[in-house]
Amino acid sequence: MGLRSGRTKISGLCIQRTLFSSGRNCFQYIVTAGYGQFATGMELDAIASVVIGGTALTGGVGNVIGTLFGVLIHSSIVSILQFNGTLSSWWTRIGVGVLTLVAIGIQSVLYIRRKRS
Repeated sequence: MGLRSGRTKISGLCIQRTLFSSGRNCFQYIVTAGYGQFATGMELDAIASVVIGGTALTGGVGNVIGTLFGVLIHSSIVSILQFNGTLSSWWTRIGVGVLTLVAIGIQSVLYIRRKRS
Protein backbone atom coordinates (compact mmCIF):
# COMPACT_ATOMS: atom_id res chain seq x y z
CA MET A 1 0.00 0.00 0.00
CA GLY A 2 2.98 2.29 0.30
CA LEU A 3 2.57 3.05 4.00
CA ARG A 4 5.67 3.62 6.02
CA SER A 5 5.21 1.14 8.82
CA GLY A 6 7.90 2.63 11.05
CA ARG A 7 6.42 6.10 10.90
CA THR A 8 2.90 4.75 11.43
CA LYS A 9 3.96 2.78 14.52
CA ILE A 10 5.80 5.74 16.03
CA SER A 11 2.92 8.15 15.41
CA GLY A 12 0.45 5.64 16.89
CA LEU A 13 2.59 5.26 20.00
CA CYS A 14 2.90 9.05 20.33
CA ILE A 15 -0.88 9.45 20.14
CA GLN A 16 -1.31 6.65 22.70
CA ARG A 17 1.15 8.25 25.13
CA THR A 18 -0.50 11.65 24.74
CA LEU A 19 -3.97 10.27 25.45
CA PHE A 20 -2.66 8.24 28.38
CA SER A 21 -1.00 11.25 29.98
CA SER A 22 -4.11 13.40 29.55
CA GLY A 23 -6.26 10.65 31.12
CA ARG A 24 -3.78 10.27 33.96
CA ASN A 25 -3.84 14.01 34.60
CA CYS A 26 -7.65 14.06 34.66
CA PHE A 27 -7.68 11.13 37.10
CA GLN A 28 -5.15 12.87 39.34
CA TYR A 29 -7.26 16.01 39.28
CA ILE A 30 -10.37 14.07 40.33
CA VAL A 31 -8.57 12.14 43.09
CA THR A 32 -6.49 15.23 44.05
CA ALA A 33 -3.39 13.08 44.56
CA GLY A 34 -0.63 11.59 42.49
CA TYR A 35 -0.36 8.19 44.15
CA GLY A 36 -0.01 5.50 41.50
CA GLN A 37 -1.83 2.72 43.35
CA PHE A 38 -5.23 4.44 43.22
CA ALA A 39 -6.07 2.84 39.88
CA THR A 40 -5.23 -0.72 40.91
CA GLY A 41 -7.99 -3.03 39.77
CA MET A 42 -9.37 -0.75 37.08
CA GLU A 43 -7.97 -2.98 34.35
CA LEU A 44 -11.07 -5.16 34.51
CA ASP A 45 -13.25 -2.09 34.04
CA ALA A 46 -11.32 -0.97 30.96
CA ILE A 47 -11.31 -4.40 29.34
CA ALA A 48 -14.97 -4.97 30.20
CA SER A 49 -16.01 -1.65 28.67
CA VAL A 50 -14.17 -2.38 25.44
CA VAL A 51 -15.50 -5.94 25.17
CA ILE A 52 -19.07 -4.88 25.98
CA GLY A 53 -18.71 -2.21 23.30
CA GLY A 54 -18.12 -4.87 20.67
CA THR A 55 -14.37 -5.02 20.17
CA ALA A 56 -13.49 -8.58 19.23
CA LEU A 57 -10.91 -10.29 21.40
CA THR A 58 -9.95 -12.53 18.50
CA GLY A 59 -8.59 -9.74 16.34
CA GLY A 60 -9.21 -6.38 17.94
CA VAL A 61 -11.82 -5.30 15.39
CA GLY A 62 -14.04 -2.60 16.85
CA ASN A 63 -14.79 1.10 16.82
CA VAL A 64 -14.76 4.07 19.16
CA ILE A 65 -18.55 4.53 19.18
CA GLY A 66 -19.04 0.94 20.32
CA THR A 67 -16.49 1.45 23.09
CA LEU A 68 -18.33 4.61 24.17
CA PHE A 69 -21.57 2.63 24.43
CA GLY A 70 -19.68 -0.08 26.31
CA VAL A 71 -18.48 2.50 28.84
CA LEU A 72 -22.03 3.82 29.23
CA ILE A 73 -23.46 0.32 29.76
CA HIS A 74 -20.67 -0.59 32.19
CA SER A 75 -21.07 2.56 34.26
CA SER A 76 -24.85 2.15 34.29
CA ILE A 77 -24.58 -1.40 35.65
CA VAL A 78 -22.08 -0.31 38.31
CA SER A 79 -24.28 2.64 39.30
CA ILE A 80 -27.37 0.45 39.58
CA LEU A 81 -25.55 -2.09 41.73
CA GLN A 82 -24.06 0.60 43.98
CA PHE A 83 -27.33 2.54 44.23
CA ASN A 84 -29.03 -0.41 45.91
CA GLY A 85 -26.95 0.19 49.02
CA THR A 86 -27.60 -3.19 50.61
CA LEU A 87 -25.17 -5.16 48.46
CA SER A 88 -21.49 -5.69 49.13
CA SER A 89 -19.03 -3.82 46.93
CA TRP A 90 -17.94 -7.15 45.46
CA TRP A 91 -21.26 -7.46 43.65
CA THR A 92 -20.19 -4.70 41.27
CA ARG A 93 -17.13 -6.75 40.27
CA ILE A 94 -19.26 -9.87 39.95
CA GLY A 95 -21.81 -7.99 37.82
CA VAL A 96 -19.10 -6.58 35.55
CA GLY A 97 -17.51 -10.03 35.23
CA VAL A 98 -20.82 -11.68 34.31
CA LEU A 99 -21.58 -8.93 31.80
CA THR A 100 -18.13 -9.38 30.25
CA LEU A 101 -18.60 -13.14 30.00
CA VAL A 102 -21.98 -12.64 28.31
CA ALA A 103 -20.40 -10.23 25.80
CA ILE A 104 -17.57 -12.69 25.11
CA GLY A 105 -20.08 -15.50 24.65
CA ILE A 106 -22.10 -13.48 22.15
CA GLN A 107 -18.93 -12.56 20.26
CA SER A 108 -17.86 -16.21 20.16
CA VAL A 109 -21.20 -17.32 18.75
CA LEU A 110 -21.11 -14.58 16.11
CA TYR A 111 -17.51 -15.44 15.22
CA ILE A 112 -18.34 -19.15 14.77
CA ARG A 113 -21.36 -18.31 12.60
CA ARG A 114 -19.29 -15.97 10.45
CA LYS A 115 -16.53 -18.57 10.12
CA ARG A 116 -18.98 -21.28 8.94
CA SER A 117 -20.54 -19.02 6.29
